[in-house]
Amino acid sequence: MESLTPSPNVVDMNLKITCIECHPECLVIVFQGQYKAGCELDYYILQNEIQRIFKVKDKISIGGSCLVEDTEGKWHRGRVLEKKENTCKAFLIDTGQVLVVEETHLASACDELFTLPPKVVLGVFASILPLGEKWGPRAINYFSSLVGLQITGHVKAVMPYQLFILEVPKIIGDVIELQLGKFIDGDSFCLIVEMLRSFPQEMLCKRVPQLLQQKFPVKDLLTFSNSEKPTDFWPVPGDLFPRLPVGCQENVRITVAISPNKFYCQIQKWQKELEDLTGAMHLYYEAVSTENMKSFDSLGLLCAAKRQNGKWYRGVIKQFLPDHVEVWFMDFGNTEAVPSSCIQKLKVEFMALPMISFPCALSCFGSQDETVIKTQLKELTQALIGQTSVCVRVDLFNDIKCLYYITLQNQTLGIPAKQSENLNEAAASCVSLLETKITSIAVNYQLCYERYNSLKNCTENKYTKTCLPERDISLSSHCERVEMKINSFHTAFVVYVINPSNFWIQTCEYQYEFQTLTKNIAATYNQCGADEMVLKNPEPGMVCCARYSKDMHYYRGVVIEVLNVDITVYFLDFGNTDTVPSYDVKTLLPEFSSLPALAMCCALAFTFPVDDVWVKKEIDFFKDTVFNKPLLLHVVGKQNNKYFVNVHYRNGLEQGNVATCMIQAGYAEYWEKAPDSARNSAKKNRALNSQKIKKQKVNAQSTCNTRKNKVSGNGEILHKEKSLSVPSVPRESVVLSCFGKDAVAERYKLLREEKLFYKEFVFKPGAVFEVVCSCIVSPADFSCQLQSKLPELNNLMEQIQTYYEKHISPYKTGQVACIVKCPKDGKWYRATVVQQVSTNEVDVIFVDYGYRERVLLKDLQAVLPDFLTLESQAFRCALKNVLLQIDSLNWSEEVCRRFEDFISASGGPLTCIIYALALVSPNCLCNIVDLQTPFISAEEFFREMDGGLNQSEYTGLRNLASLGSLDSFCYSSFNLKVGGEEEVYITHIHSPTKFYCQLNRNTETIEALMEKVGVVSKMSNNAKYDASSMRLCIARYFEDGLFYRALAFPVESTSYLCADFVDFGNQSMVERDQLMPIPDFATDLIFTPMQAIKCCLSDLRETKIPARVTRWFEETFLGKLLKAVIVSRESDGQILVELYDGQLKVSQKIKEKTKLYRSAGNENIPKLISLPQRDIQVNSEVAGYISHVNSPSSFYVQFAEDENLIIQLAKELNEAMKSIGRENGLDEPMVGDLIVAEHDTGGFYYRAVIKALKWRNCVEIEFIDYGYTAVVSPSKICRIQRKFLTLPRLSVHCFLRVKSESWTNKSTSYFVSKTINKPVTCKFLQQHGEQWEIDVICDGKSVSNDLQKKGRTRWQKPPMHNQENRPNQVLVKSSNPQDRKSRNGLIDQSKKKAVRMKSTLKTPLNVLPQCLSSGQVEGAEVVNILESGEFHVQLLRNVEVLHELNVVLVKEAERCDLLRVDDIEEGLECMTKSEINLEWYRSRVVKKFVQEKLMLVFFMDYGKYEMVSLNNAKMFSDEIRSIPKQAVFCKWVWFKKMKKNQFVHVVNALLDHEIRILFLRYLECSHMWEVDILIGEILLQEYLDPLLSHCQTIDGPEKSSNTDCKECDTSFKRNSITWLLQSGRRYAGFVTAVTDPSNFCVQFENLFGCMQNLSLLLSDLPDNLPALPQELVAPGASCLIRFGLEAQWNRAEISEVTSQSVVLRFIDYGFLKSIPYSDIHKLKVITKSLSYLPHLAHSCSLHDTVPAKGESWSDEAKLLFQKLLSNAGLVFHFKHYGSEMKLEVDVLHKENNLAHALIAAGHAACSRSRCCLIPVDRIKSENTDLQAKHPNPCYCASLCEPDYNYNKTSILLTEIKQESEAKKMVSKP
Repeated sequence: MESLTPSPNVVDMNLKITCIECHPECLVIVFQGQYKAGCELDYYILQNEIQRIFKVKDKISIGGSCLVEDTEGKWHRGRVLEKKENTCKAFLIDTGQVLVVEETHLASACDELFTLPPKVVLGVFASILPLGEKWGPRAINYFSSLVGLQITGHVKAVMPYQLFILEVPKIIGDVIELQLGKFIDGDSFCLIVEMLRSFPQEMLCKRVPQLLQQKFPVKDLLTFSNSEKPTDFWPVPGDLFPRLPVGCQENVRITVAISPNKFYCQIQKWQKELEDLTGAMHLYYEAVSTENMKSFDSLGLLCAAKRQNGKWYRGVIKQFLPDHVEVWFMDFGNTEAVPSSCIQKLKVEFMALPMISFPCALSCFGSQDETVIKTQLKELTQALIGQTSVCVRVDLFNDIKCLYYITLQNQTLGIPAKQSENLNEAAASCVSLLETKITSIAVNYQLCYERYNSLKNCTENKYTKTCLPERDISLSSHCERVEMKINSFHTAFVVYVINPSNFWIQTCEYQYEFQTLTKNIAATYNQCGADEMVLKNPEPGMVCCARYSKDMHYYRGVVIEVLNVDITVYFLDFGNTDTVPSYDVKTLLPEFSSLPALAMCCALAFTFPVDDVWVKKEIDFFKDTVFNKPLLLHVVGKQNNKYFVNVHYRNGLEQGNVATCMIQAGYAEYWEKAPDSARNSAKKNRALNSQKIKKQKVNAQSTCNTRKNKVSGNGEILHKEKSLSVPSVPRESVVLSCFGKDAVAERYKLLREEKLFYKEFVFKPGAVFEVVCSCIVSPADFSCQLQSKLPELNNLMEQIQTYYEKHISPYKTGQVACIVKCPKDGKWYRATVVQQVSTNEVDVIFVDYGYRERVLLKDLQAVLPDFLTLESQAFRCALKNVLLQIDSLNWSEEVCRRFEDFISASGGPLTCIIYALALVSPNCLCNIVDLQTPFISAEEFFREMDGGLNQSEYTGLRNLASLGSLDSFCYSSFNLKVGGEEEVYITHIHSPTKFYCQLNRNTETIEALMEKVGVVSKMSNNAKYDASSMRLCIARYFEDGLFYRALAFPVESTSYLCADFVDFGNQSMVERDQLMPIPDFATDLIFTPMQAIKCCLSDLRETKIPARVTRWFEETFLGKLLKAVIVSRESDGQILVELYDGQLKVSQKIKEKTKLYRSAGNENIPKLISLPQRDIQVNSEVAGYISHVNSPSSFYVQFAEDENLIIQLAKELNEAMKSIGRENGLDEPMVGDLIVAEHDTGGFYYRAVIKALKWRNCVEIEFIDYGYTAVVSPSKICRIQRKFLTLPRLSVHCFLRVKSESWTNKSTSYFVSKTINKPVTCKFLQQHGEQWEIDVICDGKSVSNDLQKKGRTRWQKPPMHNQENRPNQVLVKSSNPQDRKSRNGLIDQSKKKAVRMKSTLKTPLNVLPQCLSSGQVEGAEVVNILESGEFHVQLLRNVEVLHELNVVLVKEAERCDLLRVDDIEEGLECMTKSEINLEWYRSRVVKKFVQEKLMLVFFMDYGKYEMVSLNNAKMFSDEIRSIPKQAVFCKWVWFKKMKKNQFVHVVNALLDHEIRILFLRYLECSHMWEVDILIGEILLQEYLDPLLSHCQTIDGPEKSSNTDCKECDTSFKRNSITWLLQSGRRYAGFVTAVTDPSNFCVQFENLFGCMQNLSLLLSDLPDNLPALPQELVAPGASCLIRFGLEAQWNRAEISEVTSQSVVLRFIDYGFLKSIPYSDIHKLKVITKSLSYLPHLAHSCSLHDTVPAKGESWSDEAKLLFQKLLSNAGLVFHFKHYGSEMKLEVDVLHKENNLAHALIAAGHAACSRSRCCLIPVDRIKSENTDLQAKHPNPCYCASLCEPDYNYNKTSILLTEIKQESEAKKMVSKP
């Protein structure tokens, strides 16, 4: 919890607590303390002086100071509390005692005796009250433990007799965090204490501290009005002040009370509006700048302020303090001191809702009726103590004081059917206006709905499982749905989960009504017989009341489907469905229909599964996160009846976003539409069959570009481009709020601001590890590290040192995880922030070592996501059987020293055994352990120690009550020894490799446990089990109705929990009301060890046991007394045993039975030869189709006569699989087995044969009726039914008559083009083994003859690639889906169940290039451009292939080992890990630098070069190798005739437009395609003509031949634009050099990996590098030079050479430096490895910004611009390339454009006259061929936004736009 901010002008006290007075029934906690700095000698002298002086007996008034004589005759300083006749009650100020003495024992005292302050300070802990009517036992224990603690607190008030009300932040924080009590503001608490003094104790609480027991006459209560503070109400605008009519009644909650004459009431019916407002403010202000406001207009300034709970509220600034601002929060009435960084201007949109609190005074003080006053004061105090709602009546409004005079009623109003009609109309309208106002502002800080809509349309078939609300079942008008509004916030619970894209919630709005409804339904329907109230003539859509089969309770439902005797019902209030017997479906009575259906179907917004579908581990993670806790839902969209929501959870003090948690844990991905959709491109629909789709001209509006983003821990987005098609037919749109153009950046910011946490180890009792102790405080508080993880930690530490020594990542206050520089050794460590102790200091814990330190805030840095992956290595431990202390300082130094000696004497790792888990705080788990050396355990060590901590078994664990609460039952090894024998009973069996036993020798213990459990379960006063706060319980087992010890876990049902019966090993679903907490007194139930021992038969641990054998094992041995021989112990605590039943060795019997079952099973599995053989006659001719082609040497034929048979077979096979499911699996697949297999697309089943067994139990299969092969997992194959064995194989394996082992890609393509999807005649010539030699006749011609005539020699040297790269097979695609209806789709096309089968390719030597032909035109996207004119493109038709390739590479990288450095050679094709984005890519090694441990690689699918680590290379599989290269190397045919300064126009054209590539010819010497480029329907040359009209005319394409290789440079282009920026994208970075706004240099953060490699290479350079030869000292030459204070090596490029000097440009920083020509010997030759790294500095210019006056920037402009660029966190919004490839950018700082600051300061102006490229749709081609006319030269006009000066350019622009629009109108039909 955050420490409370001290109010201004408070007094701090530093005390040591000496005594605590706490009683469960006493509301306040009284303490005694002593000043820390008190001098004992002074008090000793004073006490002696008091004894000696003469005593003057005198009458002392109440409250007076005096001397008091105790019963032993000793005198003390005192104060009179009370007098009654001759006796007095006196308080001794130096001892804290209260004495009752006669007046004769009192004496007057001079003032000198009271100069020293009281030795004992009495006080009350402020601002805390019990959760209920009294303090719980844990709270009493906590307060009792405070004795001896040193505290610092703020004095809130001083009561009579110097009784201090002290606000202690630490105690308040502990009470809230440990859930011992609740917080109340200090003013209200002071008033409660005043009331306790004023009233008889029975009125408010049963017990009052003695010092507060003072009665006042009621008339004295009127003085309250005189004692109140100056008014805390601060004037607000009149329209914000709530107007309540006199006489109206309202339900309110009293939020702050200063006195009965000044308190604040919060209107309860506006709570929902306040929650919506708070949510919208949080979204807005967390997204905008939190920079300190420099000035404020006035004290009455309205503001938004962030309170201590982290939320933003409306407030009024009262006064300024040194570091804080005092703010009055208008919706609560309280005042807080808020850091100035947490103050923002209050936007007008947030003023729509009136103040929901109003200032009040009790009316009763005007009446003088003491009874009425007492009653009202009692009501006021009870409402404050209970924090409950109370009804008030408005009696009067004082317009001058802005004060309502009210009377408190003793009842609350019922729920109104509608808003109170008495409410002032203006106020009501403000409330209604609030929704639209809040929406309009919050809307700008969410993601735009179009981003989700396009993605949803693209992926819903793939990801969305149909949920009931989408089945279009219209609910009865008698049972409406609850609905949520777009952009609304709701507190809700999840009631049912299918997956994160389909789950159901209930909001808390109707919680009470629903509980009442459930009880009434149970009372009505539980009494019904089977034939009573049965729903008559049920039909889909009818509402009903049905009994749920799992808990046998009745719930409201709607009929979904009527079966024979059963009915499928959807439960309206939970969202799940169940098939129910018809007699359990009852008529829903009308009285149960009034409440709307409460379950609402939801999906996590923008969150999708990692691998296409949600898998179990992802769903389980989601369930664990959302079940059984209140959630905050933000509705961002709706489609049909499904809501798209952002879900926030709170777990204790921890809170977070569910989607972000899943993404950070790797269980989900974040998808959103790219912000710049200017370049929409045509995509292909993902085909469900293998037929090739016709090329179509697709309207750009029917397509979408989506981007699949992986969000790392801090929210940084790593992009993987992906294009998905959107159907062109209209769809129902997803109604999401559109949140503005900058929403993407805001969303990123919100994601980044999520709290970051380190992962932690959570062990199970019984686990055994090798550990080292990293931190020792005491035997009850030390930290351990896993020995096995230390290498990973050391590697991580090296990475952390390397990064943070050279980089700065600013730490954001409030973040938990961080990186800290240790003050002791100067190294960087991972840490978590515990608390901030001052403005510049924080306490942190080093999570990998366990130490706690106080460090300076400036030594904290933000942690990178990569550094969050490894778990926190230090886990907290405490030794079992030692007395656990709360304060480790209580341990004697001797004991701690002995413990340290024990650790150090071990001389190496220790064995750590986990015995139990304890929660020492809500967020801190402590492992109760024993440590063992090879010679002795820590427990034995302490037992043998003289005067040591010798305790009986589990005594130490019993002391946990003072430390925390157990989170598990205790483990015991039961002294089991390896080799020992035990008698055991098996209590539960999963399989022979996992079962549970009890020891026969523990029978008495188990019986005693059962007896104790039975007694506890029958107790009538048992507390209700709370699953959120406790796991240990006793639970009723459904089979015998008895209770047993259990650990409870939440499940998806709200009515059930999963109980793990720890003494037997089994788990069961148990109703919540069948669980009971274990009472504190039943310590035996808590601390007796778990009796179930997890076992495994030792010689079967790796054996797969058939289910039938497991069933026999269970039936034979469950509950039977057996002999167990202990073989070994696993690290998770499992015991490996050998079991004997008499002389029978159980494992041997299991092996025999397993072998028997398998042999019998395998004998029954048919083989391919089991099928009937097809009778084919030699020289017969058969009509057919080619179903699959590997090459002309291997293809498959289907007979035309079998077409209907193939369709019918597939149909019947899949219908059969639906009925039997996948249960009929194979125990042990064998090669040759005939089976049924599921195809990877569509999920359909086909006959197949197993061809080979692959890695990880996968099998290679061939679909025998089609010829396709695939590799599938065992879960995808099943036994085949006998009825499907009557048909022969329906595809025939063939080869062409002209057989060859070296078919080329070209010849194979020709064969495919001639035969695929065409009816052919096959002439069967001769059978060779399984293959037939045939001739294929198509269109009356022999394909064999055609191939012979063309001659294979023509393709011996194909133009696409080298000889050695020639493929043996090609991937065959169907060309036209209309040509044939069912060739490759195995099910009737009319049912749209066709499936695409993938071909299996043989392995070529290298990855093949794309198969392209001259004259081919393809849509493409440029991925890399070289300044020499070459570029790489990716074909749009291959976007799906590229995405699948990326997915496969990730999986391949996970399972493959790294290559040895020695195995890496230049030219090797492998996969390497990029240093820029840490993704794996297929690569070719270009250059290897062994000494630097780097290599230059070429990413063959992206056309880019990069220097990567030699230690990040892996080989890829043949399957990956078979996918062609995705990047095509091209050269524009016109480029040679371009001038250098025209290159920028080419680049911008390629980046800003959708392009198509016309492939002209293949230049074999450079493996490059010569191409022309089309923009729309015209050539790029024509498109550029208007822009280049002032340049020399382009003559024509260059002439060259394939043999002319002089122009072909195959070497690596050092001047390549290695990192191509994309228009409209934003890039983080920092400025390295500044001249003026038109000339500055930037380094981008994306190139961090390159920076790191460059730094390493430069640091390793020798001193004796050769000098650059004088003849090479010329402009453009690269070199190295030492520069700077430390004379470090830098890369440079010679910019200018004169006789006097040489000007150098430092290419990694961008600045220029001149050196004398005589110093050219300092220029050194650059090494090859350094020359391959890209330039890190990018030259930039502010986009669209020019000097305000003249052509040059003023000095003031330059200074201001340099100052603006010095800010951290700059973002550069790339617009386009400018002259000389300079980047035109907008520079943003916290979403503010720096250019605007220059313009506002008068130093710059916005330029509208620059020449930019013309959109394609502005140029119309009149010819249908590619010879378009040159457009009018006037199109060179700027197409920027029009200048407001209306110059000639803007007028011309208007004309162009009008002309264009006119043309569009003419062309419309």
